[in-house]
Amino acid sequence: MTPLLDPAQLAVEEFLRTDPEVVRRFGATPHDGRLACAFTPIVPRRDNHLFARFLCLEVLGTGPGAYSISGSASSIAMIIDPASGAVRDWRTPRDGADGRTDLLEMFPADVMNAFRSADTATANRQTSEMQSRCLAIANELAAAS
Repeated sequence: MTPLLDPAQLAVEEFLRTDPEVVRRFGATPHDGRLACAFTPIVPRRDNHLFARFLCLEVLGTGPGAYSISGSASSIAMIIDPASGAVRDWRTPRDGADGRTDLLEMFPADVMNAFRSADTATANRQTSEMQSRCLAIANELAAAS
C-alpha cells in the first residue's frame, strides 16, 4: 500500500472497491480486469461526513502499460469513522431525473454550491488525478496478489 496516504483515504478507496452494492452499481469488470476506485472530496471532510466525486475503473495490465477499459463515476455522501475512515453509511444519487432530487437531499447547500461551481479545468484535473490514482491502486493490487 501507498504509505504516504491518509489511512482514512485508503479505507474509503477500499470500501468503494469492495462494498457489494457499490461494486454491483459501479464496478463492472466485464474484461476480467482489476477494479480500482478513487475519490476527490467536493469540500474538505467534516468530522464524520465526506462528500465526494468518485471514479471506478476496470484496469488491465500492470506498470506503465496498465490501462483502463471501462469505468463509472458518480457523487457520494458518506458517513465515516473519523479516525479509521471506515464507511458507516453512504448514498449516491439515482440515475435520471430523480438524481437531481437526490443530490439536493444528499448535499448541504455549501456542498451543492461547490459541486455546481466547479469549472471545467478543475473537473478535468480532478478526473485525471482519480484516473492516475486508480492505475496506482490497480498496480498495488497486482503486486499484492
